[in-house]
Amino acid sequence: MVGKNQNNNFVVSNNTFMSPEINLANIFTPLKKGDRSKLKLDKTKVFNNVEMKFTCFEPLSVDDHKLFISILNFCSDRSVGIEIDNSSSNEIALILKNEIFSEKNIGETSVEDSLVYMSCFKSDIMNATGYSGGKNYIYFDIIIERLSSVNIIVKELVTKKKYNMQLLSFYEDVKTGKICIAINTKSANAILGGQYSHINQADYLSLEDNIEKLMYTYLCSYVPQRNGKGKKSYYERKSKIVSLLEKFYPDINHLSRNTLNSYCRKTIALLNKINKFEKWNVQIKGKGANALVIFNRE
Repeated sequence: MVGKNQNNNFVVSNNTFMSPEINLANIFTPLKKGDRSKLKLDKTKVFNNVEMKFTCFEPLSVDDHKLFISILNFCSDRSVGIEIDNSSSNEIALILKNEIFSEKNIGETSVEDSLVYMSCFKSDIMNATGYSGGKNYIYFDIIIERLSSVNIIVKELVTKKKYNMQLLSFYEDVKTGKICIAINTKSANAILGGQYSHINQADYLSLEDNIEKLMYTYLCSYVPQRNGKGKKSYYERKSKIVSLLEKFYPDINHLSRNTLNSYCRKTIALLNKINKFEKWNVQIKGKGANALVIFNRE
């Protein structure tokens, strides 16, 4: 275990396990003023013979990302996250499962994969995310509604299996005053032993800049951890600075030289921070947007 984080009334691990399919799809993006009303989410990602199409009536911002990562962090701690499988009879678990698959399914009448859900007070998850104060309860409600509105169409290209589900579902338990949140099957699979991307929650929270949080999370999938097998004890990936920037700034080719140089400096500053994180080694060769970054991760 990497460490512990105190979140109000209970303790959760610093280990956050995320689905690489969802992480590498870059469904969360930095938004400019007015983008929320003009844009919508519509992205497709193919990973390991699985195609996933993400849609939502609004785009997802960095604030949405922060809350989603906190939810995954809570669910990743097996003393908090509870599996929902086909034998589950818990009333709340069944409500959450039905909400995940509430849309009319395409191709499949049922999905056998397990879900994971967690239960806590809103203040617990808000404190873990960095939100506090009365007004932020309204903001929390807006974000959780938006995240639950994200629809995912999954096509398994080998088995030809096809189904759709929501990114997450939630239920407010009036008896306990707690909110119960379930995550989709792909996110649950990363927690239950399938392929995953490991995010150190303490490292994530130490990054104050929004783009830094998005880029660090992306790199956790781009540079996966080694499992200890094979000749190398680390996993190596290479990328140019400009290739990383393209993931988060689609208009990068239209930026002024001064703005591009500013983004490069910020990215290099982030990479220097990540280089100090445990089990990371980051080398930068060259200067500017075409500098080569070599990542080694144990």
